Order: sequence, then C-alpha cells, then structure tokens
Amino acid sequence: MNNLGNPIASVLKSDPILRDHCANVGRDEKEIERTVELQRVVVRDTREAALAREAELLAYNGGAVDDEVRPGSAGVDSERIVAGNPDEVYEQLKPFVEAGYRHLICGFPPPYDEETMRRMATEVRPRLEALAKG
Repeated sequence: MNNLGNPIASVLKSDPILRDHCANVGRDEKEIERTVELQRVVVRDTREAALAREAELLAYNGGAVDDEVRPGSAGVDSERIVAGNPDEVYEQLKPFVEAGYRHLICGFPPPYDEETMRRMATEVRPRLEALAKG
C-alpha cells in the first residue's frame, strides 16, 4: 500500500479501511508492505533554517517543486513538507513508522540537497529503523 505524499492524518484515516478489507478477505494486514512518499524533506540545525532551504528549493524550481506545490499554494510550511532539525524530522516521521509503514520514500528536489540526504542517512534513519524493530 503506497500513500503518495499524504499527511499523517490522511494516512491514518485510510488505515482502518485497509484493515477492514484485510479482515473481510482473511488476510493478515501486517503482510502488506506499506510505503509512503514524503514529497520533500529538508534537515538543518533548526526548523527555520530548514524552511529557508525549502524556500530556496521552491524558488529554484520556479515555484513548483512538484505538481502539488505552485505559487499561491500552501507554500513552504505545508503538511506535506518534513522539515527541521534531526529530532524534529524524526518526530514528524515517527507516526508513519508507528502506523506500520516501513518504507519512507523521501523526495529531494533539485538541486539535490546533500546535507539533508547525509543527515537523513546518519541521524534520522537509524532511529526510525530502531523504532520499527521495536
């Protein structure tokens, strides 16, 4: 089951539907590999710095990082953006892991943000993996 860029509230709303369907057909819902696409992730030392970097990325991409972000839309502080320091990013992603999602697909729009990728790999991902293992 893949959720494409949906905020956690939306993802959690659809989860009981999946569980009900599984129960109706006799399938263990834990067998379903759950993935979620996080349209944009930015990690910096502070949330303010992360949102500033997100604004730079938005401007670089002509005001549209993806099809759902256009000038005049929710902008850099929308529910679809994961941004902050490593602890804040972990806390934003934690509900997905707690809901059973094991594959979090992070969006990194051009120009590719090496700092975010490195910090996700070294500071956030290990904590999420530990949470998933229980």
